[in-house]
Amino acid sequence: DTKITERLIDVTENLKWFKEMQDLQTDTTKNSISQVENMKAHGRFIVGCDKKRTHLPDFFEERKIEDLLRAEVVFESGETKLLRYKDLKELNDKLVLISGQTNYHDKVLHFTQVFGKLTQICEVFKELNECGHPKYQKWMFQQVFSDPAQACETVNM
Repeated sequence: DTKITERLIDVTENLKWFKEMQDLQTDTTKNSISQVENMKAHGRFIVGCDKKRTHLPDFFEERKIEDLLRAEVVFESGETKLLRYKDLKELNDKLVLISGQTNYHDKVLHFTQVFGKLTQICEVFKELNECGHPKYQKWMFQQVFSDPAQACETVNM
């Protein structure tokens, strides 16, 4: 029967595709969890003005969350990796997709909760700036990722 041969070829191609997708998903999962572990060991979140910017936004200029939230990971070698909001959002989205895997659930939950709370802080910070409160023009909040009790607030005026 000629159709059986064609079907076997189709099934074989589909199996190869499924295997490639599974390998890709496994690599993405490992990479995402590795990023979270590195952040937990060496990272901190920063909400507020970026000191490295040469131009602070005008007092009434609208600030965007993309400019206000970032993470910094400093490795033992001294290398620093900066993750902007876009990178953090992408990592959060990937983690949400793998959150059903029980062996990663706690790490995923911790990251998504911290990211969600810091996003809320950014929104409040934006609103305070939009209301024109001068105290928050150069305000900065830092959160050590591994331990919420180690949060430190820095107000720069």
